[in-house]
Amino acid sequence: MIISDLPQPDRGGYLALQQIRQDFPALPVLILSLYTKEQHAFRALQSGASGYLGKDAAPDELLWAVRQILSGKKYIAIPKDN
Repeated sequence: MIISDLPQPDRGGYLALQQIRQDFPALPVLILSLYTKEQHAFRALQSGASGYLGKDAAPDELLWAVRQILSGKKYIAIPKDN
C-alpha cells in the first residue's frame, strides 16, 4: 500500500497517481491530503486512488481507512464544511 500526498493536485498529482496505477495496478493507494474539497477526492478516485483522507483526520480514522482499503474497499472522508 502507498500512502501519499497529492501535491498540487492541479499540476500533475493526478498524473502521478495514474502512472502508479498503470505500473502497479494491484497496489492500493491512499491519498492523505491538505486538499479536502470533494472535487479533489473524487478526481483522485477517478485517477486510481483507493481512498482519500484529509491530513487533519484523527489517527483512528487513518487506521480505519487503511484497514478498509487493504480489505479491498474504497474509503473517502471529507469534512462536511468544505
